[in-house]
Amino acid sequence: MLLYSQNLKFSKAFAKNLQKPAKKKTKASLKFFDVAVKIDQPALFGDFQLDSFVKFLKRFLKKDAQFFLRVNSAISITKKAKDTRLGCGKGPVKYHAFNLKKSTVLLEISTNRKRKRILFILRKSFSKISAKCFIFVKKQR
Repeated sequence: MLLYSQNLKFSKAFAKNLQKPAKKKTKASLKFFDVAVKIDQPALFGDFQLDSFVKFLKRFLKKDAQFFLRVNSAISITKKAKDTRLGCGKGPVKYHAFNLKKSTVLLEISTNRKRKRILFILRKSFSKISAKCFIFVKKQR
């Protein structure tokens, strides 16, 4: 039971509180393949970390599986710091960084054959990323 005035001048103020908020459904947004690597916590890491992650996967997966990266570099880190004096430009780009939110799909992998081996390699490759990750497997119908 809500305790508020039944007077008309207060009815609009409390109308927002009476409506129940809709619950958001969290669905897996796998577009291409059936296994995905998701980020478990918000993270910011450079393109060199992603390159080492991809090289590791290419070296061990070879032709057992295909994978598709789902991240884009959004932030360019320059050579000069932010607290330098005005003028003289921004400086050259040092590297590109990725700002990832929680439960962002990092990459998707097709696992047609040797599924256990591929999942094992994925768990090993998490050491190359500075954020906590988990493997998400799409249920087959």
